[in-house]
Amino acid sequence: MVYHLESQSPFQGLLIHVAGIGWLIRDDKGAFLKARSDILFGIYTPSEAEAMGLREVLSWLKNQNLTHFLIESDSLQVVQGLSSKSFDSSFDLIYVKDLLCIFPNAYISFVKRSTSRVVHLLARETLSSSDCMDWVNHPPSFLCNVLSSGSI
Repeated sequence: MVYHLESQSPFQGLLIHVAGIGWLIRDDKGAFLKARSDILFGIYTPSEAEAMGLREVLSWLKNQNLTHFLIESDSLQVVQGLSSKSFDSSFDLIYVKDLLCIFPNAYISFVKRSTSRVVHLLARETLSSSDCMDWVNHPPSFLCNVLSSGSI
């Protein structure tokens, strides 16, 4: 389900920022819970990387039995693809759509990268990383200032 923030009341649940194959999860009060930065082998378009990131975070949420969340993505093509009945299959959204069907309280919203510093920083770090990285309960140092200032 696509959820447009500007027309709804504030969301109560987990807030997930996806940036390519990196993602960050905060609770409904804005507290940091987890972040992950994966690596990709091969050459992928930004939309393909975003779809892979969505697949990974949805798989993780499923394994953790977390069901009420809002995902913010800076890929308009992916968000539109997920909300339409037909979409460009040059990148595989079928698995992502199937995963979303098991989450009745899941929402996805498009957010411009320029309006979300955390998404921008996470995407940049993900691209420059040569290893998978996980952070739990304590954010990575490159996000501390943004998270503490509230200018997410």
